[in-house]
Amino acid sequence: GAKTKHERERAVALDQSLHAPVPPPGPDLMNTSGLTPPMKPFSHDLVGVNLELSGDGYSAVRTRGCRQAAAVGIDALMAGARGYFFEVTVEETVSGWVGGLGIGVTAT
Repeated sequence: GAKTKHERERAVALDQSLHAPVPPPGPDLMNTSGLTPPMKPFSHDLVGVNLELSGDGYSAVRTRGCRQAAAVGIDALMAGARGYFFEVTVEETVSGWVGGLGIGVTAT
């Protein structure tokens, strides 16, 4: 059935650069400054049952519940001129929801 606003809290959206809109994904994805390396999408194989990924894997939406909504990138972050970088944009929240967004990074 149709999902309500509360069921479709926008959780995570990756943005390639600090100041530009998200460019179309592709193997040569790089912002115009060249300071940030290409960003890789989330893995469609490693995603929680309560999370929905966009077709390109660059956006994730929690569809229900408060658990089992994790996503894992398809590859390690690449070092750029200023170090390692990724950006998260929260596009929508649920009013009155008690909780938060967890972000983790590993060395592998």
